Amino acid sequence: MLNQIKSLRIVLSLLIVGISYQISLGQCDTINQPNVFNESEYFANMNWDPIDDAVSYDIRYRMQGATDWIDDNTTDTIYTFINLMACASYEVQVKVNCSASDSGFGTSSFFTTKGCGQCLDLDYCESFGNMTDQIYIDSFGMSSIQNLSGDNGGYENFANTYTTELLAGSSYNFSLLFGSPVNVNSYSKIWIDYNMDGDFEDDNELVFDQGEAQANIQIDSSFTVPDTIVEGMTRMRVSTTRSAINFEGQGPCDMLTNGEVEDYCVNLANFLGECFNVTGLDTTFLSQTQVSIIWDAFEDPGNGIGYNYQYKELEQADDEWEVASTLDTFADFNTLTACVTYEFQVRTICKFDSSDWSPSLVIRTKGCSTDLEELSEDLSNVTLYPNPVNDAFFLEFYALKSEDLTIELIDQTGRVVKNYQMQMTPGRNQFSFNQLENLGSGLYYLRMRSPQKQLVRKFTKF
Repeated sequence: MLNQIKSLRIVLSLLIVGISYQISLGQCDTINQPNVFNESEYFANMNWDPIDDAVSYDIRYRMQGATDWIDDNTTDTIYTFINLMACASYEVQVKVNCSASDSGFGTSSFFTTKGCGQCLDLDYCESFGNMTDQIYIDSFGMSSIQNLSGDNGGYENFANTYTTELLAGSSYNFSLLFGSPVNVNSYSKIWIDYNMDGDFEDDNELVFDQGEAQANIQIDSSFTVPDTIVEGMTRMRVSTTRSAINFEGQGPCDMLTNGEVEDYCVNLANFLGECFNVTGLDTTFLSQTQVSIIWDAFEDPGNGIGYNYQYKELEQADDEWEVASTLDTFADFNTLTACVTYEFQVRTICKFDSSDWSPSLVIRTKGCSTDLEELSEDLSNVTLYPNPVNDAFFLEFYALKSEDLTIELIDQTGRVVKNYQMQMTPGRNQFSFNQLENLGSGLYYLRMRSPQKQLVRKFTKF
C-alpha cells in the first residue's frame, strides 16, 4: 500500500511538471508599437505591457534613414534611451524572449527628440475648418515653401515637411491659392509666433490680415519681419475661411465653419551663420576589423549642433553609404573586414542646415599578406613642409641606416599619382618634390616604403 501511494505521488508530480512545462511553452506574444513618452533633447522613455512568459526583452533602435541598429536588452518593461541626438527622428522595435522561444521584433514605433526649436517643441492651440466643401487652401508659396497642399479636410500640420528662413528686417512675398467649388467670399490671415511663447496673441504676430472679404481665388501679398526678433524655429499659421462679411473675429485658435488652416515652421535669424565643413579628419586606431577616426570641433560652436558620418567600401556605389550621427568629434567602427579599403566622410549638422561632406579619408584595414611594419622605428623628426603645398615641398628626416626608399603620393581615392625612388643614408636626409602644379587641390597622402616597412604622412594641395 505504501509503495502504491509513492507511485501515485510520482505520477501526480510528473503530471504537474508536465502541465507546468506546457504552460511555459505558451504563446510568446509580440509587442507592436511600444509606447514612447517624455521625449527630451537627448533622452526618451519607452514602456510596454508585460508578457507573462517573458524572460527578457531585446531593444533595437536607429535614426530614421540609418541602416545599422543599436541593440540593447532589459528584463524590465520600461526602457530609457540616452545619448540621443537633439531634433532627430528615431525608429524602435522590441522583441520578447520567452523561456522556449522568442516573438521576433514587433512593428516599429517612431519618435522625434526635442531641440528642433519652439515650432515643434511647444503645444500650440488647435484651429481647423469643420468643412471644406466650399473653400480650402489649395496651395501656399513663400520663399522655399512651395506647397501644393490641396484639400486636407480642414487642417494640416506641415511643420515637419516645409520650412524656410526669415531674416530680421526683410520683406517676404507669399501667394495663397484657394480651392472653391462654389463662388464664395473668403477671408485670410497669417500669424507668426515671433517671441516663441507658444501662441499668436502678441501685438506684432498677425503678419497678414486680408482686411476685406472677397470672392477671389488667389491672394498675392507680402509682410515684413520685425527688426528685432528671437532667433530660432517657430510656428507660422495660415488660415482661410468662407465669409460673407469682413470676418474680423477670425482668430488663430478658432474653429472655422467652412475653411482650412495650415501650420508651418519658419527659422527666424538675425544672420544665417555659416555651417562650416569638417576639417582635420584622421585615424587614431587601425586593426584588421576596427578603425577609429577623429576630426576638429566646430568652428562656430553656436551654430553647430552635431555631426553625421558615413562610410563604405571604396568600390561600392555612392548610394550604399552607412550613415550615423554623433555629438562627439570621433567615431569607432568595430565590424569591418580585414584587408579592405574603406572611405569615411563627416559633415557638420547646424541649426538650420548641414555642411558639405568632408573630403574622404581612405583607409585599408590590416590583415593583408603584404602588410608592412611601421617605418618610424628607423626614422625620426619626419617633417613635410610647407603644408599646405603649392607647386613643391620638402621632406626631411633622420635615418638610422642606408636603405632603398620608395615615396608615393596618393590621392583620396587611393590612386598613386606620383612615384619616386630614393636612397636614404644614416643621419639627416632631405628630398625636394617639384612640378606638382598639375595635381588637383585637396588632401593627399605621402607614403614612404622600404622593402619591409612603411610610413604615411598627409598634406593638402591648394
